[in-house]
Amino acid sequence: MRSNGPTQTRLHSLIYFSLARGNAASPMTSLRTILSQSQTRNAQAGITGALLSCGGFFLQVLEGSPAAVRETYQRIANDTRHHSPALLWEGPIIARQFPHWSMCGGHFDATDAAIISVLEARGKFQPERLTPGQAEDLLQAVQNLQAPQNHLPVDPMDDDAIVYV
Repeated sequence: MRSNGPTQTRLHSLIYFSLARGNAASPMTSLRTILSQSQTRNAQAGITGALLSCGGFFLQVLEGSPAAVRETYQRIANDTRHHSPALLWEGPIIARQFPHWSMCGGHFDATDAAIISVLEARGKFQPERLTPGQAEDLLQAVQNLQAPQNHLPVDPMDDDAIVYV
């Protein structure tokens, strides 16, 4: 929930996309490494959000204090597992959209129809063409489809996974 004006809260959000860097490690190995390295840092920094890995792209929203969000994004921007990070939106928020998701992974397949319909509308996943609202809606749909009942992590992960950080 983005804020259009001044807010009483000190919550901040940032949405970005980047290109995954092709290397010897499989995409899933890279994601598992990202997950294991991010879990403790995110919890300590009070960061929540969601990370979507699809079609060679990462799309992520980060939520927390302004300083923690910017520091986390700077660390992510310098990570060699991806390149060309680009901001879609940054600013104050009224409430966290992903309060239970500092870390989660789940399978992405044809049963995730809402996600597929968003992706297929453009022929392929092109996060640079998403508006901030569309990116937020896509990540929210991912969250809702993966654990609609209780927001608990979904396992196991495999090579077609969507991963939340």
